[in-house]
Amino acid sequence: RIWGSTKMRAVRGKVLKGISRIKASSITGKSDKASISKSNGMDDELSCLSADCLDFLGHVLFSGALMIEAKSGKGFRRLWVNLTKTGIEYKEYHDSEQKHEIPLTDIELIVSTVVDAGKIKVFRNEGDRCIEIENKDQIASIPWIDEQIQGKISAIEYGEDDFFVVCCELGFFRGRVFHFRASTSFERELWRESLILTMQLTPGKAVIPISDLRRFQLQCRYFYESPPSQIATALLISSSFIMTMAEAQVLPQEGTVADSIFSSIGDAFNWIFTAELIFNFFSNFLQPFLSDAWNWFDTFVVVSRFLLASVGGGTQILRCIRAIRIFRLFKRVRSLLRLIKALLASMPKMLNAMALVLIMASIYAILAVQFFADLPGEDDCDAANTCPTALFGNFGKSFFTMFQVMTLDGWGDAARALMRITSQPVLVAIFFMSFLLLVTYVLLQVVICVLVGEFQNAVAEFAPTGGKGDAGARPPPAFYLETSCGCPLEPLVRQLYDSEGLEQRDRRVRDVFTTVAAGRAHVNAAALATGL
Repeated sequence: RIWGSTKMRAVRGKVLKGISRIKASSITGKSDKASISKSNGMDDELSCLSADCLDFLGHVLFSGALMIEAKSGKGFRRLWVNLTKTGIEYKEYHDSEQKHEIPLTDIELIVSTVVDAGKIKVFRNEGDRCIEIENKDQIASIPWIDEQIQGKISAIEYGEDDFFVVCCELGFFRGRVFHFRASTSFERELWRESLILTMQLTPGKAVIPISDLRRFQLQCRYFYESPPSQIATALLISSSFIMTMAEAQVLPQEGTVADSIFSSIGDAFNWIFTAELIFNFFSNFLQPFLSDAWNWFDTFVVVSRFLLASVGGGTQILRCIRAIRIFRLFKRVRSLLRLIKALLASMPKMLNAMALVLIMASIYAILAVQFFADLPGEDDCDAANTCPTALFGNFGKSFFTMFQVMTLDGWGDAARALMRITSQPVLVAIFFMSFLLLVTYVLLQVVICVLVGEFQNAVAEFAPTGGKGDAGARPPPAFYLETSCGCPLEPLVRQLYDSEGLEQRDRRVRDVFTTVAAGRAHVNAAALATGL
């Protein structure tokens, strides 16, 4: 419905025009760079788009791996970069949680060379001004650039595949010039034009100075999310858990020296974690902190410790709270967090299979109550715990017994006792053997298979796509379009990207052109959902 709406008319027309242009370039062999340069960049192609178009896209609009010059100016680092609706995010690798962001409101200028003319193109965020100059000497003639920024632009060494983002002097980065290097000029032009288009379509993106308090808050956030800080917190959590295990081993009596030592160590850890929670709250104030469930768990652990200590008593509860504090480690250790996410993702289908097991166990429990609850017991049934009334007296007892039988724990004693009591041992044997064959050896194995299969799929989904510490992982593509937002063209884009070689990609582009642009086939939502 969105794809066919009036708001998407411009997007539909430009998508078809773009496909036609790709088709023409694949037939004539002309470079995509030429087609873009003829249209003077993407401005003419996308000039009819409005801010409403961004509403149909996800938070991440554009992604890829770019070279970024280090802050010291010595060398480049290859980082993963996301162009979002709010700014430019860059991080160590694709699925890294620690990231830095250049807000759109902090960007003042975008500078790069023109693809074919060798000129310098300067775009200013405020007022959407764009100008082309022949060389760096003409920068001083631009009236809307102050002298300080003119000096920074003049000092830039322009490369064919480079573009630069100049930040505001009053922003977080204090006028820093970010030097980005793409793999090709075409890729550079796509990044530059996409960034400019996003800034033009985003309302309220004018340069906004930030206060010293906000700058300090962001610095605290980057420090808190840095790997050294997370490693230190993980070591503290592990040390606290080891102390709890030692306390459970020693079992100090209340009022003794050992109890006083363990209590003092526990109070010290609690004050440390309280300071860490306050620092986290200040760094991520307010919505980022409240939107993270792990922060709620941290708050519960810290506040509960203080509440129990204030009212007095509750020593056992305090020790339990110290023990569950180890769950905070899952947030800090990436490998553990991936396993937890994979396990939670595999639970829904596993619970469906487990529900079938419980239903069959409940059916057998009801049948056991009807068959065995009223049988007289043997003289020693209470001592042997094989009395029918104790095992199958009501549904609860019967269900627990059948669950015990499902685990193969002592079911033979109960079955043989019933064989001796009843006059139909064959039926008793059939009852228990059918339950074991159906539930234990079939349905329970189905639950395990479903859990393992879904867990493997979830692990593959949450697996890292490259970066430090991920040896053997598939590195992220150097450049691709991120459309994981339910866009109708998402399957089509991913199929084109996953093509094995240029020949297969050309064939797929030709098929798309025939199906969509030439209008030889009816395209509906189902066809788009399967990538045509």
